[in-house]
Order: sequence, then C-alpha cells, then structure tokens
Amino acid sequence: MNDITRIVDTVDVDQIAETVGIQPLSLIDIESYLRTAIEYGIRVLLAILFFILGRLIIRWVMKLVRFHMNRTHMDTGLAQFVESFVRGALFVLLIVFIATHIGIEASSVAALIASAGVAIGLALQGSLSNFAGGILILILKPFRVGDYIITTVPGGIEGVVTEIRVFCTRLTTADNRRIVVPNGALSNSSVTNVSVYPTRRLDLNFTLTHAQDYEHAKASIIAILEQEHRVIKDDSIQVCINSIDQSSVTLLIRAWVHATEFAEAKASVLEGLKRLIDQKAFDQL
Repeated sequence: MNDITRIVDTVDVDQIAETVGIQPLSLIDIESYLRTAIEYGIRVLLAILFFILGRLIIRWVMKLVRFHMNRTHMDTGLAQFVESFVRGALFVLLIVFIATHIGIEASSVAALIASAGVAIGLALQGSLSNFAGGILILILKPFRVGDYIITTVPGGIEGVVTEIRVFCTRLTTADNRRIVVPNGALSNSSVTNVSVYPTRRLDLNFTLTHAQDYEHAKASIIAILEQEHRVIKDDSIQVCINSIDQSSVTLLIRAWVHATEFAEAKASVLEGLKRLIDQKAFDQL
C-alpha cells in the first residue's frame, strides 16, 4: 500500500494534462461555467413557467371563443372547425413567444418556422388537402352536424355526422361505430344528405305473376300502407304497374314517411308484404 502511495505522489498531474492537451480549470473558469449553467437553468424554468401560464391563458381565451360562438348561434360544424384552428394558432404563438423570450433571436425563430413549414408541407401533402377539404365543407355546407349522410368514399360509408374537424369528419353508424373520414376524400366524393328534408319517399318494387290478381294485390298493399302508422297519410300513396314481361308484372309502391323513421317504416312494410305472400292473398281462385 505504501508503494502505491509513493508512485501516486511522484505523478505530475499538471504535466499529464499538458501532454494530453487538457487545460486545468481555474476558479475563474469554474465560476464562468456555473454562471452559464445557472443562466440556462433560469431560462428553462422561465420557459416552463411561460408554457404553464400560456396554457391557462389559452384555456381562458377558448372559453371566450366558445361563449361568443354559442351566443351567436354559429353552426356546430363551423364552431368545431374554428375552435380547433384557433387553439392550434394560439399554441404556435405561445411557442414563438417562449423562444424569443429565452434568448433565441426572432429572425432565427422565423427562419425555423419557415423551414419547418416547407418540410411539413412536403411531408403532409395529404393532410393539407384534408385541411382544404374541411374549409370547402364549411363553406359549401353539404351537410351539418347531426345529418345522416351516405358517401361514395370507398367502402360506402354512411352515418350521422357527429363532428367536423380541421382534417377529418367523424360519423356514427347505425350499429354504433365511429368512422373517421378524411375531409379531402369526403369533399371529392358524392354525398347524399338524407336529413335535409323532413320526409323521404319509400320506393319498393313488388313482383306478381300473371296468374295472380292485380286489383286484389293493389288493394291489399294499399291497406298495409294505410295501416302503417309511420306512413304519412296526408301525402299520396301510390301502387301502380312499373313494368311487364313474359312471366311477371312488377308493381311500384310509393309512400312518404318521416326521414327519421325511414328504416323502421321500410322494414314494417316489407314484413306486411311478406305476410301477404305467405297467405297467398294474391292467388286467383
């Protein structure tokens, strides 16, 4: 142990540091490094503090925005779009404010934002088309929140519109599934809005053979429609011949129902027609 101590005592630390190229730290250097570390630490703490305060201010501003939109009875879809856009813009301004107040030059921040904008624009071309599609939807208003729509988007998506956001629209299907449709695809497809008008016409085809009694079949079908409480009795109920071929006669059945009860009314009428078929009510005696 004593031999090791004698060897260590003979080592010239300053000479080794000079040989390696490392300058020994003086008290002035240590003080400078500590001052720099404290300065950057304070900047980080200020940045965190600014971010927390900024989030609180953004929440307060968003409450004011929502209150104003509710007071002016703004369209729900447009209100959702504006809310998402304003929140994103405020967070961008908050980040710029923090960056400029912790020592980063405004010109550097502007250049960084411009470069990031170009890079993001190239990487997110699809998202930008979705953003443009969202603006078109809000301007043209082919549908609103709460409308039931049928689209030609691949897959034949249909459902009730629950949200119109900046980049996408959310639908809820009849079997309670949520579907998120990109606004770009939605704005470039055909959209059938079945909620625009309060009523819908129920169109059904019914086929008879030439051996079956047409007049009796017509009277029986009209009776089913008149007994169906969802069918609007004030509007005309129509049962007529639509086409004839060598083996059959096709009847066209038309009746008006409330748009919200269309599916239930259609199912009920079809059940009534099936009972008539089972009873062989149209067969001639």
